[in-house]
Amino acid sequence: RPVAANVASGNRAHSNFTPVLVVAGLVSMALIAGAGGYFSGLFEPTPRPDLADPVSAEEPAAQARDEPELQEAEPAQAPVSAQEAAEEPAPQASDEAELLQQPEPAQAAVSAQEASGEPSPDTSASQEELQAAKDRTQQPAEPEAAIPEEEEVAVLDPARQPPAAEAIDGVADRISWLRNYPGGDCFYAIATSAADTAIEIEGFGTAVDPFMEMMTDFQSKFGFEPEISVRLIEPAQCVITDFMRGLSGAVEAPQLTLDRTSVPSGSPVSGALEMPAGRSSNLLLIDHRGMVFNLDSRLIRTPDKASFSIPIGLSAADAAAGQAVPQVIVAVISPDGIEAAEISKPRPAAEVLPGILSEIQAKRLVSGATAKYFRLGG
Repeated sequence: RPVAANVASGNRAHSNFTPVLVVAGLVSMALIAGAGGYFSGLFEPTPRPDLADPVSAEEPAAQARDEPELQEAEPAQAPVSAQEAAEEPAPQASDEAELLQQPEPAQAAVSAQEASGEPSPDTSASQEELQAAKDRTQQPAEPEAAIPEEEEVAVLDPARQPPAAEAIDGVADRISWLRNYPGGDCFYAIATSAADTAIEIEGFGTAVDPFMEMMTDFQSKFGFEPEISVRLIEPAQCVITDFMRGLSGAVEAPQLTLDRTSVPSGSPVSGALEMPAGRSSNLLLIDHRGMVFNLDSRLIRTPDKASFSIPIGLSAADAAAGQAVPQVIVAVISPDGIEAAEISKPRPAAEVLPGILSEIQAKRLVSGATAKYFRLGG
């Protein structure tokens, strides 16, 4: 059966060729239709511009309007942070004057608080302070007061003021008058401070009346009233006034001071004694009964100064009376000490003091004495 096999294979070949023919026919028809349209003017070719003609300026502008131009966006400037604003250096205090002279900006810069979103504080007070500081810097400095060559005092009239030498002579005259004043028995007065129109006097005596009379006489002679302090002593102590008047013309005298003028019985009497260098001293206590006690062994000495603090009390009879009694301490200075003053036990002042005065006069000793008063008990 070979004939049948060939026929079957021929049929299969024919069936496979049929689609090819169909596709080829479709392509042919499309080509024919395109060619016909071309020749009929349906598809006109786009005219090409002449390369020799310049491009019109309006065409690019129109094209620019039609098509948006894409540009790279510049990065936005980052806002100032609160930390960066806080880190900005503040103007130094030394530049404050320069800042005050610059005109104030119309708009304040963004502060750290504004950058961080916080409300800014009210700066009106600080602006007022700055304006005040600005006014102070613009004010001219006050000139220094010129020191006058000669300062004039309204209350002083040079025409009426005595010369310095005359004033000194006037003080010396009043001291000399006081030294020689005849106040009577048991009377002694000494100037403790003196100036041209003022004088302070300390007096020792048994009564006040003689000192009142002296004050009147002094005022009548010198034209002003002296200030007088009267130390009332006992009659047994009146020998002190004679002794002090005998040494009132001495060139030098020790400086004797007491811590207080009223000493309770049984308490110490304290003070200090100053004298010129190279001088010796004797310290004596004359009590209200007229007895002399040598206090030299109680002194704490240095080359030109001595101090003391000596307990002192009244007898039972005097303490029972309940009245304060006068006590007088006398300091005497001399080149080498005075033998008559070196007593080992209490002795009457009526014997000791005249003996000291006689020794000074006989040996022509350069000597002087100072007396200080206090009241014991009471």
